[in-house]
Amino acid sequence: MKAFISFCFSFLLMTCSHETRKTEFHCMGEPLNFHLNVKEISGIKEAYVSHTGSQKFANYVVVTLNYVPFAGLFEELQKKFGKLKNRSEAHVTVISPPEYDEVLASYLTMKEIDELAETSGIQSFKIVPVCLGRAQAPVDGSTEAVYFIVLDSKQLIEFRRKVFAAFVAKGGDPSRFDPENF
Repeated sequence: MKAFISFCFSFLLMTCSHETRKTEFHCMGEPLNFHLNVKEISGIKEAYVSHTGSQKFANYVVVTLNYVPFAGLFEELQKKFGKLKNRSEAHVTVISPPEYDEVLASYLTMKEIDELAETSGIQSFKIVPVCLGRAQAPVDGSTEAVYFIVLDSKQLIEFRRKVFAAFVAKGGDPSRFDPENF
């Protein structure tokens, strides 16, 4: 089995508090020698970067994260699985390219969404690690896996709700974009 480490984060809406704890990570039921302190990734001060273009799948919104706090997790997974691929970057996809291209683009420009992201202070939103996730799929006759960190961020859900409100206000069909389903 080949594996590709992806630090393209997904996140879930959670109701429990993770304010001061460290998240312990497990892989296939075994603990990894890696802990991620919530404070290491919350309130990141990276500049917001717009991702726009004229080609399909060139338009999306991400929160760019500092990769350094996550590098240890990659090292621990390499100890367990051997050589893995890694992009040496970390981000949270907030509006995916298909969401923009197939749903939002007819009603909202990327400029409008980017302005909303910047005025919301999206780069400083609180982001809390929850657990390590893994997905597998057959690729060219072998099984490949991708690992990712599941995150909690009520502020990112709220940002998506603002995008939803703007989409509907401009005539978008509410059934086509669910701010909490991603």
